[in-house]
Amino acid sequence: EKKSYNLNTLAAVYAEEGRLDAAHEVFLKSLQVANSQTLLPSDWYVVGLMAEGYGLTDEARRAYLKIPPTSLDPLSVSILAQRRLAKIPNELKAHPGVTKP
Repeated sequence: EKKSYNLNTLAAVYAEEGRLDAAHEVFLKSLQVANSQTLLPSDWYVVGLMAEGYGLTDEARRAYLKIPPTSLDPLSVSILAQRRLAKIPNELKAHPGVTKP
């Protein structure tokens, strides 16, 4: 299980660096090693980072919103996701008839 967390962290680093192909490959490997049917908050964070990297801001927002705000630790995935959400332009404001996902 620890190996899957290490791979997840590496995928996040690659995504932050814009190395999206490497991030995707390592992320898939982390999921395989974890052998779980459910994505963890750290997984959703990597999904959000990769979506942002590809310019898919709505998908990134949806991924970050799946991470429950459970920690006050400034380096927790919930706080990191909240920071990323704050940086994503809110296109929903431009379309008043659209409801939040």
